[in-house]
Amino acid sequence: MKLRNRNTKNQLNRSPEQQDERRGLLYAVGLHAVLALAVLLSLFSTPKSPNPIQIELWAEGDVAIAENMEIPTEEPAVEDEVEPEPAPEGEVVPEPEPEPVAETPPANEPEPTPPPVTPEVDPDIALEEAKKKKQAEEEQEAKLKAQKEAEQKAEEEAARVEQEKREAEAKAEAEKKQI
Repeated sequence: MKLRNRNTKNQLNRSPEQQDERRGLLYAVGLHAVLALAVLLSLFSTPKSPNPIQIELWAEGDVAIAENMEIPTEEPAVEDEVEPEPAPEGEVVPEPEPEPVAETPPANEPEPTPPPVTPEVDPDIALEEAKKKKQAEEEQEAKLKAQKEAEQKAEEEAARVEQEKREAEAKAEAEKKQI
């Protein structure tokens, strides 16, 4: 009992600031415990084998490819440079004017033909077409099988009718002999 009395005395001796700090600490510890529990539950509730994911690529390779971009290439003009003779001392020689460089027109190179453009087929459409083709083949096979079965039944029916006819004739002959 003394222990209990001591705790109540301790609580009464605390200032309101200390009580607020203790209450804030309890709230923080409680919220952290709830968050840790939520994280643990989310780890255990994730599926063991997630479903496969299908993605569709819209561009091949690097995006920065510029197919039709031409880089101008300029060849340095080769000039016949003539070194001026050294002038004797005392004479001022004017510097020669540079000759204008004749611009060479770019050679008419045939432009490289772009590779033939093949229409891109949507994978879903290709799958649907394959299913339709397979279904058409199965229907054709079923029709052929039904036709063969009908022919076989017709042959069997013809053979049975022929057999019955022979039996009827044999029976009629046997009756004629008995008479």
